[in-house]
Amino acid sequence: RHLNAERVMFLYPQPLLPTVMVATDGSEEGSSRGIGGLLVDIHTATRQGYASHVPPAVVAAWPEAEAHIQRVECVAVVIMMVIMAPRISHRNVLWFCDNSSVLGARVKGRSNDPVVHVLGQFMALFLFRINSVVWWEFVESAANWSDGVSRDGVGCACAKAHDFVVRDVAVPMLAARTVAEAIAELRSVCGIGEFALAAF
Repeated sequence: RHLNAERVMFLYPQPLLPTVMVATDGSEEGSSRGIGGLLVDIHTATRQGYASHVPPAVVAAWPEAEAHIQRVECVAVVIMMVIMAPRISHRNVLWFCDNSSVLGARVKGRSNDPVVHVLGQFMALFLFRINSVVWWEFVESAANWSDGVSRDGVGCACAKAHDFVVRDVAVPMLAARTVAEAIAELRSVCGIGEFALAAF
């Protein structure tokens, strides 16, 4: 006689709320490296975002590279995750990003770039911690609706015109040589509280 075992697996957080939409961007123009992100939550009628710059001291602490744009874009995603954790926790998220290296690191779980590799591992652990299911979507740079906040900061005219509340956030000394270091460094992010990193 055969035993028929049955297991129910929920693929999405319950109860199923409307998907949160997020877009992040990083820019590198000369020595200036701006980052930013925007979030739309129709369930709570929320439009929020952040803007910042990656300090030169952070870039100097990273391993040498010809260009840092993929690292800057990755930091933009990580900071957005941490400060918006209460908004994306236990939610489905549609996340737009215009950097294929960052998206590749999320899909494959690894990267040849040491900084993106470590931050990518942090993202996976963090999303698991807050029970957030993310669909990563590539968007052309010209169509990235968070482009303005990465370049113009909190004064982004487009964000203001669409009623986003954008705040300035300080980027920590994110050397990110290991996931443990990344967690410790991210605890200093302005306004993070204990919600997001409590289990780490």
